[in-house]
Amino acid sequence: MTTGWRCMITWWGAGLAIVTLLLARSLHRVIGKICRPREGNRSGTLEILSGKDNAKFEIIAVPGLGAHPYHTWEATRKTQASNATECQTTQSRKVHLLKDLLAHDFPDARIWNFAHESNWLIDAPIKTTEEIGKCLLKAIKDKRPSAHLPIIFIGHSLGGIIIKQALCTSDSQDIVDDTAGIVFLGTPHQGSSVSIAGAVLAALTGFLGSDTTLLLSLKNHGAQLSNLADLFDSRIAPNGPRQRKIPITSFYETKKTYLFGLSLGLVVSRDSAKVHADACESHSIETDHSGLNKCGGLTDTLFAALTAAIRRLKTPSLLEQADTWIRDKHYTANRLRIERLSGKSLSIDQCYINLALVEQSGQDAGHSEKGGMAPSPFSILSRQKVETPDETMQVELAALFNKRNGSDGRPVLPRRILIRGRAGVGKTTLCKKIIHEFYKGTWDKWSELFDRVLWVPLRNLKLPERQNKSRYTLEHLFRHEFLLPKNEPNLAGALFRALNIESSKTLFLLDGLDEVSQDLTGEGSMPRFLDQLLRQPHVIITSRPSAKPVPNLDLELETIGFSPDQVKEYIEKSFTERNTAEIDQAKVDKVQSFLRKHWLIQGLARIPIQLDALCYTWDGLIPDAVLSTMTCVYKEIELKLWKKDILRLEKKHDGKVLTEEEIKLAGSLGIQDFVMNEANFLECLAFTGLHNDIIDFKSNQLDDVVKAFGVRLFPQKSLPKLSFLRTSDPLSEYRNRNYHFIHLTFQEYFAARYFVRQWKHRAGQLLFVTLGIKGTERRAGATEFLRKHKYTARYDVFWRFVAGLLDGSEQALKLINTVEEEPLDLLGPTHQRLVMHCLSEISGNLPKRAALEKRLAQWLLFECRFNHSARLASEVEFPEAALKTALLSEASDTQAIILQSLANRALIPPSVLELVAKWLDDEDWNVRKAAVGVLRSALPDEVLAAVARRLDDEDLIVRQVAITALGGRSALPDKVLVAVAARLEDEELDVRGTAIEALGWRSTVPDEVLTAVAERLDDDDFKVRRAAVMSLPDEVLVALVERPDHRHSDVRETAIQALGGRLALPDEVLAVVVRQLNDKNEGVRRAAVEVIGQGLALSEKVLDVVAERLDDEDLKVRWLAVKLLGGRLALPSKVLAAVARRVDDENPEIREAAIAALGRRSELSNEVVEVVAARIHDKDLNVRETAIEALGGRSALPDKVLKAVVGD
Repeated sequence: MTTGWRCMITWWGAGLAIVTLLLARSLHRVIGKICRPREGNRSGTLEILSGKDNAKFEIIAVPGLGAHPYHTWEATRKTQASNATECQTTQSRKVHLLKDLLAHDFPDARIWNFAHESNWLIDAPIKTTEEIGKCLLKAIKDKRPSAHLPIIFIGHSLGGIIIKQALCTSDSQDIVDDTAGIVFLGTPHQGSSVSIAGAVLAALTGFLGSDTTLLLSLKNHGAQLSNLADLFDSRIAPNGPRQRKIPITSFYETKKTYLFGLSLGLVVSRDSAKVHADACESHSIETDHSGLNKCGGLTDTLFAALTAAIRRLKTPSLLEQADTWIRDKHYTANRLRIERLSGKSLSIDQCYINLALVEQSGQDAGHSEKGGMAPSPFSILSRQKVETPDETMQVELAALFNKRNGSDGRPVLPRRILIRGRAGVGKTTLCKKIIHEFYKGTWDKWSELFDRVLWVPLRNLKLPERQNKSRYTLEHLFRHEFLLPKNEPNLAGALFRALNIESSKTLFLLDGLDEVSQDLTGEGSMPRFLDQLLRQPHVIITSRPSAKPVPNLDLELETIGFSPDQVKEYIEKSFTERNTAEIDQAKVDKVQSFLRKHWLIQGLARIPIQLDALCYTWDGLIPDAVLSTMTCVYKEIELKLWKKDILRLEKKHDGKVLTEEEIKLAGSLGIQDFVMNEANFLECLAFTGLHNDIIDFKSNQLDDVVKAFGVRLFPQKSLPKLSFLRTSDPLSEYRNRNYHFIHLTFQEYFAARYFVRQWKHRAGQLLFVTLGIKGTERRAGATEFLRKHKYTARYDVFWRFVAGLLDGSEQALKLINTVEEEPLDLLGPTHQRLVMHCLSEISGNLPKRAALEKRLAQWLLFECRFNHSARLASEVEFPEAALKTALLSEASDTQAIILQSLANRALIPPSVLELVAKWLDDEDWNVRKAAVGVLRSALPDEVLAAVARRLDDEDLIVRQVAITALGGRSALPDKVLVAVAARLEDEELDVRGTAIEALGWRSTVPDEVLTAVAERLDDDDFKVRRAAVMSLPDEVLVALVERPDHRHSDVRETAIQALGGRLALPDEVLAVVVRQLNDKNEGVRRAAVEVIGQGLALSEKVLDVVAERLDDEDLKVRWLAVKLLGGRLALPSKVLAAVARRVDDENPEIREAAIAALGRRSELSNEVVEVVAARIHDKDLNVRETAIEALGGRSALPDKVLKAVVGD
């Protein structure tokens, strides 16, 4: 008993001593409180300490009981720094665990600190841990961006209890689901032995405003903590969306805590600290309780253990998981596979995508090189978009999002782009190439702009399971299109939330607008959803030309055919042995020779699918003497593809499936016999589609054709095996598929075959079926149909094939005679075009050919005399003989008109080129100029020297045109390049400028030519100097920029702009441009700011230098600097402060820009918000409106600002 009393007295004595000491310490703090007001925000808010908008996960730290929310995480820096980076973290002797150390090791984390009032001794608020937990939960929900990231909580001491209370709140499920893990640092889950002593002290110091609520909540094995632990265990357990328990790591102290030399023991015992910890995830740290949230450096033992725990807890965000699934599981090699007609895969590197700006009506009308006439829109090559447009109209796919001039001439950054293209020119290939190159990281600009590309075949919106949704949303789309079979709603939700942040980096690739624009109209759910898709800020839309226009586009393009060089390269790769990489040069030469001799096929071969077909069928082609027309080539392609399809269709002869060898030996008629039903179906389908103006056939329309024409065919089984048809989605069910011919010309070819069968038959009748309407079938004679539709535009190519299929028979003459009968277009050129189109497909002897060609020559001359143009001559179908007749029969002025038209002709017969070359020395300068213009589009080696002689022509326009003609050729002899360079000394300004443009784009030129261009930097004319600068290579431009002594300041300004107009600047070049921010010339400084602003990722050092320009004496420089910094997603606090000072700029435009730059940011100090608020009284209306808009977008305003706004 004596011993027991002695122990009790000792315990109470120690307790009393502690209470006395704490009381003395508290009185000391009272004095401090009186002398110095409390600093910092401790109202229960989240403060961001580190992180960018593109963070991958979040760390939310909650300090302990009575701790200063910021300084509690600080420790004295260790004397030896582990590396230079650590030394640079902060120059003070204190190092902050969150802001300095964790931010260094986890740059991809957004780090928050919860500043809450948990003081219990002086002026303590009467709050429970449950109330503070609710406050934490509210702060998280208010502050987090809409795209939720995984959260790792770090709670020190009482902070861990507050985290548990927050996660156990009834409306915390979304935060719980986002929690990747929790780190408890000495958290008293079962209470603390010192809580009672603290409560006694609080009771004794009640006159200071002490409170015992928080202290008593931490008493050992209290019911409140026990209940909370049970509830918390249930909250972190696995559930539906989350398949595993939330992982937890705990740290506990091993050293006693001392106060004024007296031991308080372990504030939190091992057993109390490790309650919720996972197996092997409770770690002892050789420190006392207050040391569990402080680290002296990167090598600190606690920090090493803490960072290891965070790395274990760190998981990919839902958004990262969705992106990974889409990249690896959705965009598979099979989905991105490009299949050739042979059935083999085509390498993505062999897929050339050529794009050109669409010429708007009234804008760029008749645009062509150097102001010449536009190519004829009636040419088949023009219709198929295979004519190469002016270089200024061409756009590289990799540079799609580069800055360019908009339709109004002002610079724009394209983000909403429409790409139109006809069937077979590569729209689907375009989509596959974009996905392939983006995820391969080929295009740096795209990688900087976007985190993901979502390829959406719009035709899928018409699927019944999607149409039946009462309200279709983006989340539905993401699940249906990208995340099946995974189909986790959380992933779709993460993608959806990613779209709703201002810095969203999602590009939508909406494929096939024409397939839905007619169907998805009205007020239903799906039309509204389609409209939502089309209004996305970052979007590429593909469509055939027939689709309705899309509003608010930045750029409208169209796909065009291969360039001649691409055709050559494609042919070489097609005849390259894969295993040995050896090119079959003999075949390559034969194909290219064939194309040179057949101008129309040469043009059509620039259509990807046509070139593939030609290469695939080459081995089986009849000698080229027979292949003089487009129809002949199509007949051979048809035959080769049928041979392939017979194998796939498993056709039988004498009860046995045909072999490949048997098919090779079969003749044309034998092949046709085997595929009679399939060919009959294609002919009927093609003609019916042409009649209905349909090129994309739904499954029910296919069935209608089978039934109406009585074709013996089972579409579901046969159609997937036909090379002439392609389906939108081969993996879908038949009822959901659409089919189209591999190219529109194949549909026209088969439609012509149907017509010719009826034409040749005396009693032949064409059957007309109106798709979608039952009982509308009717019949009519072929002659009647010809008379009615011979001038109908959509039947133009159809009539060409009809003529070609009748070639070599008496029926060809009958066709021409019928064409020549009433009704006739006697006053216009329509009839003449129809005649020459038909003649281009008739290779045999036609009795009326000479007379018809003579009449066409007369029509051409008539056009020259009365319209002063020769559009007929620009069409490739215009007969060679008629063209030569017209050129040789008239005076020089008419010759010049015809030659000017020929300059826009896609292909010119060699005999005509030889004739034109003779006029290079004509007495009339106008004829000489026109002749050079013709030859520039197809400059044969034999006339190269003749064109070069015109560089010294007495007429400046002839010299200029000669330079342009030579400059358009990719390879020129050095002596010709030197001759062009000599024109840099021409007395005429325009000639000098043209010479620079002709030389400047070349990657390699002789040194003397480069020197001649550089000498033009001192030209008296600004335009010439500018052209010279733009023509120089990067290394010369960099040297120019750093020459402050150049007598023309505009040269350096232009050099900076030229560097900025190219791809992303290397760091060393960017550094050179940054140095120009301090140049004495304001034009150079302006150019430097503009170019720097084009970079998407700028270092803090660069941003600091730009911020210095906010005080520039030049108004434009200040404005540009504000705009540049305002466009950054994250800015250092000192830069933000510098921008805030511009809110009081003397210029209203700068004030407005500064307010706009600040207003969109969530994290601003109250002082900055007050500065912005002061501008609601600005004398400038735009400034006032911008200030009100900026304040209105904030979730909370300081009381002072709120009173000012409400008072207004």
